[in-house]
Amino acid sequence: NHALPGNAIFDDSVTAMLSLRHDRYSVFFREFELCHVATQRQRDDAAALRYRVYCEERGFEPESASRRESDVHDAYARQCLIYHRRTGTAAACIRVVPASAGVLLPLEEACGERLSSGYRERISHQRSAVCEVSRFAVDPAFRRAIVGSSPLGDDESPYAASFGERSSLNLLSTMALLCSLAIAE
Repeated sequence: NHALPGNAIFDDSVTAMLSLRHDRYSVFFREFELCHVATQRQRDDAAALRYRVYCEERGFEPESASRRESDVHDAYARQCLIYHRRTGTAAACIRVVPASAGVLLPLEEACGERLSSGYRERISHQRSAVCEVSRFAVDPAFRRAIVGSSPLGDDESPYAASFGERSSLNLLSTMALLCSLAIAE
């Protein structure tokens, strides 16, 4: 169990998901591990995955020598990683940034006055109950396997997926989003 102390809702949510009997879910939890980011290694794994997606692949953020994508919000955000058990690869990540007095959410920072006045007003009146889900990323190799744009097990793939992995890959996004809901709760 990698959850931070005091994060019982996350633990309970993962336990509930593990109890599902549907085969795809069973296979998913055999092949992948949900992890509430708590260690420096996990933070590094999330930052490296985000770098591959947001900097190298998409060009949304500038590339850097550190090969890590992070920002000031990571200091107080809660993150979830989904590890591919067999390879130890960080397959997906997502973070939840809580709103607080005097600190802008990433969206507020990026968009500022372009946000509607109604939206800005609602956030300002409910800051203690607002959070932002951001930096959602699925490793490109896993994502390509999901959409079938590259065959699994080819020489360019970092892993050769088992039949069970192939049947559960499309749950990566869903599980990351469910983790963000559990963390936000």
